[in-house]
Amino acid sequence: MNEVTHKYENLSQNQKELLDRAREANQVLVNELDEKKREIERLKSLIRDKADKLSVVAVGYDQTSEKLLELESEIKNKDYEISSLKKKLSEVVTKMNSLKL
Repeated sequence: MNEVTHKYENLSQNQKELLDRAREANQVLVNELDEKKREIERLKSLIRDKADKLSVVAVGYDQTSEKLLELESEIKNKDYEISSLKKKLSEVVTKMNSLKL
């Protein structure tokens, strides 16, 4: 009977140790998962922040592009106006020179 009790106690102790090791291993895994979860949340936050900044940059780029097109059109109009004025000036100079003679 003593031997059976001793074997039972050994078996029980072995099972307890096995359960303790399994519990410790599971806790390590839980801690690692928690750490990974925190890292994922941090990265998600970083991505959201970058997306917000990119959105602002995209809007700024669109506005700048529109303004650039407006300015290019304005420059073309001014170039045409300058060309017309040069032509008129040339005609006036020619006319004045012909009147001097």
